[in-house]
Amino acid sequence: MNTDTPHHSGSRVQSTSWVIDARWYYAFLGYALGVIIPDRTSTQYPIAILSVAFLLVLASNVYFSRYLRQHGEAITDKQLDILNRSQVAIDLVFFFVAMLLTSGGVGNAGHSFFFIPIVISMILFGFQGAIIVAVVSGILVFLSVLVHFQVFNMFLMHETFVMSSPLFLALAHAAIIFLLYLLIGFFGGYMARLLNARDQLLLEQIKKENEHVERLEALTKEFDQSAKLLVRRDLQLSGANEKLTQLDQMKSEIISIVAHQLRTPLSAIKWTLKILIDEDVGKINPEQRELLEKGFESNERMIGLVNDVLAVDRLESGKLKYEFVPVQFEEIVQDMIHNLLPLATQNNIRVEFSSPEQLLPKIKIDPDKMHDVLQNLIDNAIKYTKSGGVVAVGVAMDGNLLHFWVKDNGIGIPEEEKEKIFSRFFRAGNAVRTKTDGSGLGLFIAQSVVKRHGGEVWFESVVDVGTTFHVTLPFTQ
Repeated sequence: MNTDTPHHSGSRVQSTSWVIDARWYYAFLGYALGVIIPDRTSTQYPIAILSVAFLLVLASNVYFSRYLRQHGEAITDKQLDILNRSQVAIDLVFFFVAMLLTSGGVGNAGHSFFFIPIVISMILFGFQGAIIVAVVSGILVFLSVLVHFQVFNMFLMHETFVMSSPLFLALAHAAIIFLLYLLIGFFGGYMARLLNARDQLLLEQIKKENEHVERLEALTKEFDQSAKLLVRRDLQLSGANEKLTQLDQMKSEIISIVAHQLRTPLSAIKWTLKILIDEDVGKINPEQRELLEKGFESNERMIGLVNDVLAVDRLESGKLKYEFVPVQFEEIVQDMIHNLLPLATQNNIRVEFSSPEQLLPKIKIDPDKMHDVLQNLIDNAIKYTKSGGVVAVGVAMDGNLLHFWVKDNGIGIPEEEKEKIFSRFFRAGNAVRTKTDGSGLGLFIAQSVVKRHGGEVWFESVVDVGTTFHVTLPFTQ
């Protein structure tokens, strides 16, 4: 394809224009940070050097703005790519200079400005561009640390290099920042890719529907308002309307997936809604309160999903730390039943606990992690049991093992889906129909935690009869 002719969409030009407009603000913020907290050990004139860099950024942004206005929609893809790459490169250099003149990139919040070119690259270049800029940003943070600790000067002066504790900590901090850049770049780029795919799908569907409508109109004109064809046309238009409705549902499903599985942490939104609900910033009427509370609940569900994803990541990476202490297992079970009793009461479910006749020996477990396992199993039993049902919970000795079980008379698990029940992001078909929300991570996390305790988890289930989950734990770790 010839890149000397404009064949891009107007949205690309608009995105480039937004980035140019935004630079007037975030460039000033980067400059202000360097002025407020200069690192006078790095150079004799930190503010002067930063001011020169800031002026160069402003001058380049003036050029970018005029260039875009002069060419407008006639600009080619090749020219647009060069312009966008130049913008990202200048931002990276400017923020790198700002880090060198403050605290080496990790001593303050200066490294957070690198999120700006990463986000910009998501908008302008998509997945691959976001990853590349994230890697470059991480490398620049490492370089700023090395420059800040004068590592290069040591090599130039032929001095013996010794890894000091401050340098090691700074490099470790830089490595964490590097990984964070990659995580943001990956998820942001992946979300941009999904949104682009969604747009393409919607455009294709709309094009097909437009062609269908055109055929209907031609048919109507050809038979000159024949009664028979009017009826057929009405039926065909009804079919087209149903397809449009299905298209709208498809769009909603795609957006829902993106919103629930690829959103970054939503704590800021949570506390903002909480402040409004608690009327800390002014009175609200009942209708507003109802809307805010619904938004708060939805936000909590999304935060829970993100927490589940992070928990899975920690499990698989080995970063999850366990604190094994002796506990009375029956007390943990009773506490969990007490916590979930409001949910059971709301669903008209009776929870029965079969406690052992005598206290069991204390068992060494991580109470917090095992708390999550019990909550997941009992909560699932309550959610997937019909109103008026019974959930039976029990714990007993089984040789040298502790045996815990949860039995319900709920929807059960289909035979063909049993082998997948502990897989990540998997939910049985009847479970999805019963409860639309859910991440499909709970049983995966529960199995991982139980295995880490040296135990086993399994189940027995019959569709529309019920399910029993069993957990066995050894008394010695």
